[in-house]
Amino acid sequence: MKGNRVSHDLGKILDRLIEDASNRRYQSTAEVLADLQPDKKQSSTVNPSPSPQPPMPIPTQNIQTYHYEIITLNEQGDIAQRQKGQNQGYLENTKGLNLEMVMIPAGEFIMGSPEDEGPQHRVVVPEFAMGRTAITQAQWQIIAQLPQVVRSLNADPAHFKDKNNPVEQVTWEDCIKFCLRLSEATGKLYRLPSEAEWEYACRAGTTTPFHFSPTLSPQVANYDGNYTYGKGKKGEYRKKTIPVGSLNAPNPWGLHDMHGNVYEWCLDDWHGSYEGAPTDGRAWIDNDNHSQIDRGWLKGLLNNKSTQEKLLRGGSWYSDPKYCRSAYRAYDARGSKFDCIGFRVVAPRTL
Repeated sequence: MKGNRVSHDLGKILDRLIEDASNRRYQSTAEVLADLQPDKKQSSTVNPSPSPQPPMPIPTQNIQTYHYEIITLNEQGDIAQRQKGQNQGYLENTKGLNLEMVMIPAGEFIMGSPEDEGPQHRVVVPEFAMGRTAITQAQWQIIAQLPQVVRSLNADPAHFKDKNNPVEQVTWEDCIKFCLRLSEATGKLYRLPSEAEWEYACRAGTTTPFHFSPTLSPQVANYDGNYTYGKGKKGEYRKKTIPVGSLNAPNPWGLHDMHGNVYEWCLDDWHGSYEGAPTDGRAWIDNDNHSQIDRGWLKGLLNNKSTQEKLLRGGSWYSDPKYCRSAYRAYDARGSKFDCIGFRVVAPRTL
């Protein structure tokens, strides 16, 4: 009814007050009062920059239900349990990409470990979608052939050639350019995960060093099997990447290869300690106070030289299992590229 209709401006204020994503809600009563006084805002001599075009939300069509087997290892690294798992997601098939995305539920967890990654701290993470695997060479080539958004991309950078293997020898900046092209093609924001999102998704509710158990086995992960962790046993060392998901050992949320195969770039700048780290799941990027949900911000990261060192997670095919733990943190220069570094993408919920 007309008499009960809320004005457009007031409606936007109310929407922001109950916004699910903490980084989009009002942070103080002062911000609310400022928006309730439009005359004051209009009298300002500063011309506000145009609002960025919001990306599309995570789709409600093309929904997929993924079924898989969840493996638990015992302390010696032998398979102790197999149970059925399932999770919902969607298939991003723009340009025939065949990119499986799985929903990561909102929640909280204790980030870090007593081992080397501290101080441990509680983080609240909003819902988002994440690629079930690292980006493959076939997927990289599809996006590399799309129109250039900022800079060019090498269409075939990988050392270990196989269309189903993870793309590697890509820099952090290459990955941002990939995300920009994918976002432009789909109308949805795709980006690298924050370090907090990555660890939260990797753990999938577990608190052990690996989502499998207290140890790791080459039967379920691709790393240097000449080395062990805890009471685990030595095993195969493949000395190269393998096709994504080929070990059929996803975590409880359906994500493959979170331990080993390739290190994965994250958005964050490197910080040697978690002192002062965000607690809301955002990427920790120096001198950046943006919302982290639009393509303009993503493009700006290429020119933001706040630090040259960026986060890496997950370990790789050549890693000691210690460096494949859920909590383990590594870093390298944003322009570095090696045959043990790849990435996966996430899509934040924007609406």
